[in-house]
Amino acid sequence: MDRYVDRRDFELIQMDTDSNYMAISGDKLEDIVRPELRAEFEATKKQWLAWDKWSGRTPGLFKLESEGSGMIALCSKCYFVNGEKKKFSTKGMSKKQNEITWQRFKAALNGSIDRAENRGFLRLMEKCTITMFFGPKCI
Repeated sequence: MDRYVDRRDFELIQMDTDSNYMAISGDKLEDIVRPELRAEFEATKKQWLAWDKWSGRTPGLFKLESEGSGMIALCSKCYFVNGEKKKFSTKGMSKKQNEITWQRFKAALNGSIDRAENRGFLRLMEKCTITMFFGPKCI
């Protein structure tokens, strides 16, 4: 990235073992490539960027997974991308039992304490033990 794009035109938001989320100053990556390196970028981009729906399955190539007008990344595997199609990850928090919204992430970012509900453990009072509850599964 540093070779083809000026540091003022992109900012890393979050990185994980297999993903890299960044904000860019243009509508798409090609818009912020340095003009003097545009030809070289076009000639080499297929070595590190997926270019169609089939190349996106090639190991080692970066592909666009989500885009939006903003992103809040609280920690690894806990983020919300605000776009046409909402994308979020809340590792350890049930998505079925909690309403995941941009407003909740923004409040947490600003220091608000948020409590999530996770049901799945049943306490057996007579034995004072905790056992895991598994709901029905389709196979």
